[in-house]
Amino acid sequence: MLPNGVRATFEDFSQNTSFHGLRYLSPSTSRSNTRRIMWLLFVLGCLTAVILQIIDRVNYFYSWPLNVNVKINYNQTLEFPAVTICNQNAFRGTEAARTGRYQLVEQMFSGTDLLSIEELALHNATDLSLDDLYVDLAHTKKDMIVSCAWKNNACGAEDFKTVLTDHGVCFTFVRDASDMTITSSGVDSGLRLTLNVEQYEYMAGPHDAAGLKILLHDPMEMPFVHELGQAVPTGTHAFFGVKFMSIDNLPSPHGDCATKELRHTTYYTTEECYLDCLINYAQIKCRCRDTYWPYFNDSPPVCTLGQQVSCLEGFYDEFDRSIREKCGCPIPCHFSIYDPSVSYSSISNHLVSKLLSSNETKQLKENLLHSYETTAKMDHEKFSHFQDLVNTFGANMKVIEAVIKKIGSFLQMQENKTTQMFMEMQDIYLTKEKIYRYQEYAIEKNFLRGREAMEERTLANVANAYAEFAMVNARRIRRLANSTADDEIRKDLYESIMDSLKVRQEIAQLAKDNISLLIKSYIDGTPIFNYKFENVSRDHNPYIVPKPLMNESMHHNSYTEKYVPKLEKSDMQLMFNVLEMFMNQTKLAYEERSINETELNYVFERFQFACRTYLYSKSVVYTNGIDRPLAIIKDRHDQFDRLWVTFNSEIKELNQNIKSLTELITGINSAILPTFKSLQSKLYNYTENGSLGLMDLATLFTSNHTDGFTTNVSIFFQEVQTRGQSISDLLSLIENPIDAIWTQIINDEDSWDYYNYTNNHLFLRNLSEVIIEWNSKLEDIKTFDIRRHVEHSAEDFYSSFENVVSHLKRFESSIVVDSTFMKENFLQIDIFYRQLSYEYINQQKAYDFFALISDVGGAMGLFIGASLLTILEIIDLFLIQLPIFKHKKEIKQNSIMH
Repeated sequence: MLPNGVRATFEDFSQNTSFHGLRYLSPSTSRSNTRRIMWLLFVLGCLTAVILQIIDRVNYFYSWPLNVNVKINYNQTLEFPAVTICNQNAFRGTEAARTGRYQLVEQMFSGTDLLSIEELALHNATDLSLDDLYVDLAHTKKDMIVSCAWKNNACGAEDFKTVLTDHGVCFTFVRDASDMTITSSGVDSGLRLTLNVEQYEYMAGPHDAAGLKILLHDPMEMPFVHELGQAVPTGTHAFFGVKFMSIDNLPSPHGDCATKELRHTTYYTTEECYLDCLINYAQIKCRCRDTYWPYFNDSPPVCTLGQQVSCLEGFYDEFDRSIREKCGCPIPCHFSIYDPSVSYSSISNHLVSKLLSSNETKQLKENLLHSYETTAKMDHEKFSHFQDLVNTFGANMKVIEAVIKKIGSFLQMQENKTTQMFMEMQDIYLTKEKIYRYQEYAIEKNFLRGREAMEERTLANVANAYAEFAMVNARRIRRLANSTADDEIRKDLYESIMDSLKVRQEIAQLAKDNISLLIKSYIDGTPIFNYKFENVSRDHNPYIVPKPLMNESMHHNSYTEKYVPKLEKSDMQLMFNVLEMFMNQTKLAYEERSINETELNYVFERFQFACRTYLYSKSVVYTNGIDRPLAIIKDRHDQFDRLWVTFNSEIKELNQNIKSLTELITGINSAILPTFKSLQSKLYNYTENGSLGLMDLATLFTSNHTDGFTTNVSIFFQEVQTRGQSISDLLSLIENPIDAIWTQIINDEDSWDYYNYTNNHLFLRNLSEVIIEWNSKLEDIKTFDIRRHVEHSAEDFYSSFENVVSHLKRFESSIVVDSTFMKENFLQIDIFYRQLSYEYINQQKAYDFFALISDVGGAMGLFIGASLLTILEIIDLFLIQLPIFKHKKEIKQNSIMH
């Protein structure tokens, strides 16, 4: 229970305070306890809501909220930003080669790891400064800036200053401040650049892209192109529509902006602050700086490559990882942004044509050639590839020389062995051919000439005019029988008839003997005559006779088996008998003076029959027997000659192939191989750092003259294959006539006697052995097959030569300044304000102390109907009106009075 005084004070306060609802808690106002409890809950609830609202507003106040205001301002003029352009390639290949640093740069940037100190020492580059590398080897603004137009007026490379950035050597367009003001928007009121990035000069470096990087920035700021720049590819026309933005930030506690003094730059940006911090730490740790860092009085000095490898590169990683946060680089309270809206199109054909028709095209082509020549030699991969092609060609050239030499040696061996074989076969042919001629001569002179003599003397007379003879003698016999003359006359007629018949009978006898002799000479092989053949002794005559053939001719068929004995015996016997019958008729007519016509006619017919039979038998024997040996020998001779002609023609064709190839080899050795050796020496001159260039080699290797020599070599190897096949085929074909010649020689049994007599052991050998021997000789010649030396060597030679030529042709065709070249190296840029307005962005306090007081008062008035005066009433209640405070006051007054 409260003391009565306190209760009275509270009772009075509740009835008079502006704190709504509090009076309803008093018993004097509300007699009902329920009502007082209800109002107590209402008051406590509203009081809680007020307290929570106040806490929320206080917390919100101390969160230092702010608003960002964006305002579009329209101006009559705007300041144009600084424009920094950087080539994506850091090093020019030709300059790197000229200074002897090409391989160093290649090794520095071709791999993923940095070069070690030891590797730098191999290039004598440990103490080489980064300026010597990045600055000296960079593209120049004179070469890169082809044309420039500022506000539709000409400008040039002199309007760009060279700056060192985090992207390497770049060029910034900055003119006098008065000339950097833009009074109108659009392309014609900005900067237009036509640029040549010299992609033909590109080599390994820190960046792999082709084209440019461009950054629009405040002229007071350092250009951080690598981090903030925008890439523009070649072959495009880029339009940078710029929007200017000015930004103001609030310092703490509402914002994060601040400024701090930097040691190495005069203008504060966050990036420059971090760079300044980086320089400070690097100066302590590495005692040097990167090439693009700002400096004063050459301090710190530019790092050498050795310092970069041993300290600076590692320091970059360490800085980003742990030191960066310690730098304390807030955002600036005021800065500007040049925000570009970039669009692209292809460069126009009109621009390409204009560039191609300019006076600079010749110089571009010379630069392109010089660059490609340099790259071809200095680029290790390209040069090694070409060097491999050259070495392969050289190796194949040696192989081809050896192959051609071997082919020549084999052709000589084939020619020698073929000539030797031909001479041996010629001797064999001449020997056998002479034997055939001798046999023909022996048959003709020693046999057939004997028959002719027999024909002339007897054989032809046996049945000579046999019909007339028969008619005459028949009439004479009749006249003898019918004659009335005296005996003396009849006797003379009789004796005349008998003499005629006896003479014919004697001729028949002689003919029979001659026929027997002729047939016997054929059967025995005994010559009738003994004529001498050329300078051969007559002693050879008995042995040259083809006795088996002569003998066989007398019984080789049914005709000879029938008519040879018939002619020799029965036909001649019939002739004798008929003549005897004629003589009997004559005797009968003489003695008895009469004749039997029937018998006389019979004898007459019989005689004619006997003569006809004799003539027919003789003709059959002559045709089928007597003339046959000579015909067969001549046929053999002709066949032998045909075999020889075949052999000889094939040998001639073989020799012609060998001769043609030999002449080709002579031509190749005298003209073509020296030419290829000269080409090879020029290739080696190039690969061994001689004075020749790839274009010189390309001109030489792609000339019609060289093509002609290549064609000749190709023709030669085609001829080697073709004629080599022909030689092989001819050697196989020659085997047939050789085998046939030897078969005819050795199997000629009609010559065996003569072979033995003349001791011709060569012709008396076993045929199979001879065939094997001569086939072996042919196979020996075949072993010198020229084709097997060619095999893949010709293809390898052509391939290696064509690889060299193709490489040179590709190089030659690459040295072309055409539309493709222009689109690979040139680009155009337009930088302009889209409109003469800018955005002003600033930060403002979103909630100040007055707003806090207003929100607190509003909450109190809303929930409990209180105000700030109500708070004073409560303070007054506790400090003045409550008895405890009154009592303390009275005690204090009493103590003062005493």
